[in-house]
Amino acid sequence: MQEKQKIVPALQVGLLVWLLYNLIIYATWFLVGADYADLASRNVIVQRLVLPEVLGAIFIVVAVSRLGWWPPVAYEDRRGGPRWSMWVFLPFVAAFMAILLAGTDWPAISVQHFVFLAFACLLIGFNEEILTRGVLVVAARGSMRHEVWVWFFSSALFGLMHVPNGFFGIGFSASFAQAVFTFLLGSGLYVLRRVSGTIVLPVIVHALWDFSTFSHQVTSTGAPLLATLFQFLAYMLALVLVIAVLLHDRTSRARGTATATP
Repeated sequence: MQEKQKIVPALQVGLLVWLLYNLIIYATWFLVGADYADLASRNVIVQRLVLPEVLGAIFIVVAVSRLGWWPPVAYEDRRGGPRWSMWVFLPFVAAFMAILLAGTDWPAISVQHFVFLAFACLLIGFNEEILTRGVLVVAARGSMRHEVWVWFFSSALFGLMHVPNGFFGIGFSASFAQAVFTFLLGSGLYVLRRVSGTIVLPVIVHALWDFSTFSHQVTSTGAPLLATLFQFLAYMLALVLVIAVLLHDRTSRARGTATATP
């Protein structure tokens, strides 16, 4: 039986959850003295990555449970879009990850460090996807009539939540650039939710993306040029594919209207 929603989805509710989650993450970073350039190395990963993500996960689970939004957060009620869009996007993402993982010096990562990396990245994937492709999508659909705004709102806030990284050592020019790229990646993750029909695939892809990035980062300096190429191709493809999904929505609605017309 589907769980009855306790609170009606609305934009302001989603914004509140988004703000509180970010407050938890960034307040914890401030208290532990986090440096964005060094979040996942062996000596700091517990306090700079695991701790804030555990606190964030607790908040996300409690918040979504209290809202009563788990069914619409977890499952797509507007599943649609060309199936090929998912299979176009995923190979480029997989290539980016594979190149980074192949270039990681795995003997330099202890078993304990590996476990912390995997756990932290799984939490990041869970937290940020449940928040942005879950809570924000559901909240936006409660207040917005057009799906294009649902995509834009949820992806834009996914990007904006990375802007405060500028306070933690990378500078605001880099954090604003990161926000733009994250918006594009979020668009691809939105496509995966729409086409697969569930939040599970975006969570997995997000977690693996961060795991490959952090694993390579803690043993190497700079990403290989080929990985960067696939990364930017994935970003550009995401924008093209989200347009394809939204146009598919429009075409489907038009066909439904035409069919219903006497």
